[in-house]
Amino acid sequence: MTSTLRSYNLVAWLYETTAGWYSLGRIGKSKAWQVQYLKPGDKVLYAGAGAGEDAMLAAQAGAAVTCVDTASKMLQRAQRRIEAEGFTAEYIHADVNDVAADGSYDAVAANYFFTSFDTEGEMVGVMDHLVGLLKPGGKLMIADWAPQRGTGWRRVVQKTHKAVGNGLYWLIGLAYLRPIREYPEYLQAAGLEMQHLEEFPLTRWGPNSFWSMVAQLPDAPSDP
Repeated sequence: MTSTLRSYNLVAWLYETTAGWYSLGRIGKSKAWQVQYLKPGDKVLYAGAGAGEDAMLAAQAGAAVTCVDTASKMLQRAQRRIEAEGFTAEYIHADVNDVAADGSYDAVAANYFFTSFDTEGEMVGVMDHLVGLLKPGGKLMIADWAPQRGTGWRRVVQKTHKAVGNGLYWLIGLAYLRPIREYPEYLQAAGLEMQHLEEFPLTRWGPNSFWSMVAQLPDAPSDP
């Protein structure tokens, strides 16, 4: 990922802990929600796998998991976590763009991943590459901050909450200061159909600060 200013090795030891505190556990829940869409034996790639909390859940569900990350310390944490639970996975220390787009995966997850790209062109290019990794009928799964919605105090709380998290990562060179993009629109443009989108508000009263979604490629046309 050429756009990332520094390596996530810098925060590997505290990334998931601080994300959990900051989001009141919603970041973890938004990732875990996707596992219901995986079947035993599915071949699943996690782009920017990080410390692997979602990859481990996929392995527990019987998926054949591949973790890809440019940060070696993140991959090491993912490997320790998965193997400590008695599961196995493939670990690739590389930019996900270097993984051959051979259409061999049943699902690809890009969770809290697209914030690493500054421009729309970069983000769209990476998303297109991830789509190229999918089999016909394969699923692309995305969890991320949700765009600001609504009015009044809920919008103010959501904007402030997002600014705190994004601002801290911007200060240490790991994110860009920009609005969250409307991922469903990009998924549709990439030829995928939305299966489901789930919102994860900070509290029962809102506002919605995180979302998770699953979109699917069309199945291959059957022979006449």
